[in-house]
Amino acid sequence: MEKLSDTYLISRIADGEISCFAIIVDRYKNFLLTLIVRIVDNKEDAKDILQEVFISVYKNLDKFHQESSFSTWIYRIAYNASINFLRKNNISFIDIDQIELENSQDSFIDNNESLKKENLYIALDNAIKKLAPSEKALVILFYRQEKSIAQCGEILSMSESNIKVKLHRIRKKLSVLMNQEI
Repeated sequence: MEKLSDTYLISRIADGEISCFAIIVDRYKNFLLTLIVRIVDNKEDAKDILQEVFISVYKNLDKFHQESSFSTWIYRIAYNASINFLRKNNISFIDIDQIELENSQDSFIDNNESLKKENLYIALDNAIKKLAPSEKALVILFYRQEKSIAQCGEILSMSESNIKVKLHRIRKKLSVLMNQEI
C-alpha cells in the first residue's frame, strides 16, 4: 500500500473518517515521543504530553492551513506542549550560558583518544540532558530527526540565521559539557 499523504488524510478526517487519524498517530508518535522525552527528561511525563499533543492536533486540525508542512505544524505543537509542561511544573534546567567556553576546543577528544565510541555517545547523551529544553529540541530536530534549518526555524519560531548561530553555540556547549563528563 502506498503511503498516504498527510494532506489526504487530513481531508478524509475532515470528511468524517476519524479512523484516518490513527494513521497520523502511528506515523508521528515515535518521532514526537523522542522529541518530548528529550525535552522533559521523563518518559512517563512524555507519554502523557504526547497524548495531549494528539488530542490538541485532533481538536485543531481545522486550523492547519498548510502554510507549512503538517510535520512542522505537529512538531511545533509537541514542542510547545513540552515547554508549557516544564513551565507549569516549575522544572528547572541548567542554564549552560553560564558555563565558560574557554577550553572547549575538542580537548576531550585529544586527551582521551583511546576512549571508545560508546563512551563518547554516553558522554554526549549526558551532555544533551543538561541543555535547556529549547536547545535539546533543536539538537533532536536537526541531528536526530534530520529536519532542515528552515524546518527547525519554523518549528521553534526562529530565523534560519538564528538557528545556525544556536547550533554553533550548542556544539561549543556540548564540547564543554562532554569535557566535564569525561
